[in-house]
Amino acid sequence: MSLNQLPTNRNFLNPSGYMFAINRLPGTTLMCQRVKMPDLTLKAIHTPNPFNKLNYSASSADYGTLKITFKVDEDMANYLEIMNWMTGLGFPNDFKQYKDLKDNVTGNAGIRSDASLVIYDSSKNANMEAVFRDCFPEELSDFEMYSTSTEAPWIMATAAFSIRDFSVRKFNAPITAEDA
Repeated sequence: MSLNQLPTNRNFLNPSGYMFAINRLPGTTLMCQRVKMPDLTLKAIHTPNPFNKLNYSASSADYGTLKITFKVDEDMANYLEIMNWMTGLGFPNDFKQYKDLKDNVTGNAGIRSDASLVIYDSSKNANMEAVFRDCFPEELSDFEMYSTSTEAPWIMATAAFSIRDFSVRKFNAPITAEDA
């Protein structure tokens, strides 16, 4: 191994050095406690031949689910933001719930929303940004109320979001046509 193959930055990614924001959920931004980056899968296409199968990459990537865990505030505002969004998308009672979802925000933003994860370096400066495009909630966890003091002092919930795709870039790097 030559010296030019050594990593230039030997600092590890800090698991608590981040800020998450989703445009449509302002009440969740400061309460976010955990973000699970989505996985990215590119399936192989197997082509048989007389000797050995040949593998080719698929024509499109599959993006996994973006998951966040957040503290539920005492008015349950952040929990209700997600619950009402999901209710509007599913319109279980009438079509008006879906219409209200679109009318509350301009354009398509009522149905889908972009999200951003800013990752800080070891000096607590913004270093990287992950942008998740066209998110919408597909799962909201339950939470448990309890009267014993052995549990954590706050209620936490988890939400899972379907995404179209995501990109990661250096924080102050120029935005390319792919990022737009």
